[in-house]
Amino acid sequence: MTISLLITFCIITGYTVPPEPPEVQEIREHYGEIKAMMEDEYSFYRTVIDINPTDVPYPAVGNYRKQIIFYWALDEEYGGKILLFVTISCERAARTEYAEILYHNGGAVFTFYSNANYDEILEESRRWFSGSEEIHATYRTVSDGITEYFSPPESDSMRDPETLMEIFMMI
Repeated sequence: MTISLLITFCIITGYTVPPEPPEVQEIREHYGEIKAMMEDEYSFYRTVIDINPTDVPYPAVGNYRKQIIFYWALDEEYGGKILLFVTISCERAARTEYAEILYHNGGAVFTFYSNANYDEILEESRRWFSGSEEIHATYRTVSDGITEYFSPPESDSMRDPETLMEIFMMI
């Protein structure tokens, strides 16, 4: 019932989510494998950057805290480290943001960005990549139990996989 209402709404509003390329399913499977392994605290190394861990109020902002967690492993063949997954959570004033970036073979293959603000509107975007090219993207808002799909914005404020990879390599 809900799906049929959603499809009807998308048709009426003029925007439809484009069909998924076959690579998206492979990325979803890889995402599921990594997330399942993350449940075991000993499966990956973790490096945490915690900004304002004591929750001291920031001037003109109030509460502010940001945490970036890098999940990584050692490459036994080359002896280097491999970035697998990054989570970013941020709370400031009346806004919370959360992002996930999935890496595979040295590049980002999936990003998720969620933003909940004081209006109680939840925004979510998901982007899938093959190589460095975006192959599929979705963007939706949820407010008062109503989900609406829109054309994805050009970028997300917390989505910058290349910079996060550079930061990770400096650690």
